[in-house]
Amino acid sequence: MLSSTSLAQGVPVFDPVKNAKEAEITAQMEADLALQRQKAEEARKRLEADRQQVETLGDVSGGMILPGGGAGAAAMIADLEAAGDGKQAVYATDNSAAAEQLFGEGRENVEQIIIRAARDTHHLQKAGLSLIQWRCWVQAMIWQESRFNPHAESPVGAYGLTQIMPDTAGDLGIRSTYRSDPYIQAEGGARYLAQQLNAFDGDMILALAAYNAGAGNVRKHGGVPPFAETRKYVQVIPAKYLEYMAKLGAADQIGSIEASYLANAEKAMIGGAVAQYADEAGQDMGLAMARLEEAMSRLDQTENAAEAMALNSFVRAEFARLLVIRTRLIATRSKPLSAEAVAAAAAFAQERRFMDFQGRL
Repeated sequence: MLSSTSLAQGVPVFDPVKNAKEAEITAQMEADLALQRQKAEEARKRLEADRQQVETLGDVSGGMILPGGGAGAAAMIADLEAAGDGKQAVYATDNSAAAEQLFGEGRENVEQIIIRAARDTHHLQKAGLSLIQWRCWVQAMIWQESRFNPHAESPVGAYGLTQIMPDTAGDLGIRSTYRSDPYIQAEGGARYLAQQLNAFDGDMILALAAYNAGAGNVRKHGGVPPFAETRKYVQVIPAKYLEYMAKLGAADQIGSIEASYLANAEKAMIGGAVAQYADEAGQDMGLAMARLEEAMSRLDQTENAAEAMALNSFVRAEFARLLVIRTRLIATRSKPLSAEAVAAAAAFAQERRFMDFQGRL
């Protein structure tokens, strides 16, 4: 019987090729639909991830903005810096005279200090002395008073290069600083000498007598008091003044002070500066540690990440400062040893020159 695609009445006709084609098309459509659903789900997930990233970035951005325009963080840091004696006191070591003597650029030796003090006080004396004359008088007086030792102290309490008494230091306005700063000693002593010189009408002998024995005693005795020390004082200083005048050709010339005195002065200045710096640094480190403990205790009080980072920066700065102080303290150990070696070498050289006798009989 011949095949036919026509339908018999009431009897369906089965076409396997057509059915297979339709099934293939249906399967492909279902596969495409599944693929589209997968792509749509992936797109939805990407959108969700993007939304979450935007929210996270917003949270991070908000956390990086200091609340209240930073007023709270600024107040917190200011409060920490104001702990104890305040940041000017806490950070005083770097600006102290001791730190300048130990680590400052262009440190001065005792002769340079005298030159500067003489220059800064020359205008105060009314006796008409030239700058080089004034420098030589001041230097000769310091030679007699302390042999250039900035930490020399007499049994009655006179102290420093110019052996200033505490009450005199108070009158000069230097009582709080003169024991630790050689320049203040030299400048204060030069000012006091200028005052005596002006009070006694430019008479340097009477001015020196007043410096040594007091202006009241000079007036009481109508001249140099009959004290053995004062009588010698007004003799040896003018002689030393003439010696310095013969050596110097200019007011700022160096090299007039004997090497042994210069080296011993350096040793004394370094030793005193080390002791003072160690004391200041110890106080500084104690205060810094207290500030660090206080800062660490406030970490859980920060409102967001920005405040926490600001506090963290403060803590790291304090740690860095402690490291610098410790490094400097280690460096100071070698300073006195070096100064002592120089002083010993200078003394040995001077002794050799003395022993090198080349005279003729």
